Amino acid sequence: MTSEALYEFLMLSGTLNYTKAAKKLFMTQSALSRHIDALERELNTELFIRSTHSVRLTESGNILLQLAPELIRKLDSAVAALRSTNNQAEGSVTIAISESCNSGIIFDFLRQFSVKYRQIDLTIMVISDEEKASEHLQFDILLSPFEQSGSQLLSSVYNSKLLLTLPVYLALTSEHRLFTAHQIGLGELAGETLIIPHSNDVFGSFASIRQLVERQTRGRVNIVSAPNIQTALLRVALGIGVAVLPQDIANAAMHGVKVIGVNDCGFEVFIYWRKSMSGFAENLLMEELVEYVK
Repeated sequence: MTSEALYEFLMLSGTLNYTKAAKKLFMTQSALSRHIDALERELNTELFIRSTHSVRLTESGNILLQLAPELIRKLDSAVAALRSTNNQAEGSVTIAISESCNSGIIFDFLRQFSVKYRQIDLTIMVISDEEKASEHLQFDILLSPFEQSGSQLLSSVYNSKLLLTLPVYLALTSEHRLFTAHQIGLGELAGETLIIPHSNDVFGSFASIRQLVERQTRGRVNIVSAPNIQTALLRVALGIGVAVLPQDIANAAMHGVKVIGVNDCGFEVFIYWRKSMSGFAENLLMEELVEYVK
């Protein structure tokens, strides 16, 4: 039993709704369901009674609800104590990060991790979004805006889960009608030409944003797909349209382009880790990254 499993149990106990709990945990509903099933098998007892319209705790679930916070504290303390006796943690981890997932929170974590565990060799490569994760199977960990459901090859090598959801911004020029706004809703994009990188890739985060925009504007938006983020920004600068981008990419927009926040919309970052991953360094990084972005 891990503290992460208990934390997921507590989140579901608090919401009694798989969809809401999964959203708060930045994971898919099916992944949360699998984790709860695994915890029930480990404890050899049913923790929740599930029906079509409701979820409620069993007697065993209520007992665990009372014990879980203290169990989490003890597990975390034990792990910390064990790690403090192993200041010579060694190994190597290779990581590929898609350019649109080039988030400050991820790089802040990697910087802190590299200082904390100086004996672990980190090899990090930022790859373009056009380079699909399936082209980089040599890496231990991948961060990508694309779901593995789009690649049998990828799913045969890696496990995956939703790691975090980044804020989305709209890039536009100073002449645009929305220039003075600080925050907009997707419905306000009706009648606009919206440039979305990789929006034709069915299993990507950009494609999900495209679907949201079309729904909120009731189809009254002209979608233009760009091959990459830089092309999208260039087209915005030339006045061809506006573009939706994840937070840190938008903040680095080129001269003459402003960014404003977008409500009710997020950019999903998925993490992939090798199914055969058994080294101490790789598992340590995975565990601490997931905890860091919670």
